[in-house]
Amino acid sequence: MEPNSQEEVAREGDQVPPPVVTGRAQLVPTAKPVPPADSAAQDRHLAPTPAAVPSRRHPRPQREASLEVKRIDPWSVLKVSLIVGIVMLFIWLLFIAVLYLSFNSAGVWAQVNATYRTLATTSTGPLITFTGVLLVAAAIGVVNIVLFTTFSTIAAGLYNAATGMTGGVQITLAQRQ
Repeated sequence: MEPNSQEEVAREGDQVPPPVVTGRAQLVPTAKPVPPADSAAQDRHLAPTPAAVPSRRHPRPQREASLEVKRIDPWSVLKVSLIVGIVMLFIWLLFIAVLYLSFNSAGVWAQVNATYRTLATTSTGPLITFTGVLLVAAAIGVVNIVLFTTFSTIAAGLYNAATGMTGGVQITLAQRQ
């Protein structure tokens, strides 16, 4: 019977699938050991054996993969930057609320509003309120979302134009020792 997948080939043990090569990185599939059926044998299977523990005399060579980032999709950048901008809006509003409440507990806003009432010619309400502060902060946050998303998308387009001339950014990924 012919094996249907690389997993079946790896389990049979008589054939090793050829390495999969993508770009400059080389990925070699390995067979995973099948654990024994009984629990006592399973405990023995999970215990490290001297062959499984890496030797300190002969360290493994570090595996590296060299990659090039040639293009960044502007549509993906737009979606991600929009989501990040919305999350940052909520963090911004939370920060402003905490800052307002801490200044309010210190009595800063009461003094500012009292000074405003003495200087104002007409009798109006307080100058600084919690709702007013959050509305101004939300407006600033929405402008920030629009600018952040726009500039991120433009930056992705500029990066794509620059990599057309230079060839892209080279990145080397290495496995930790």
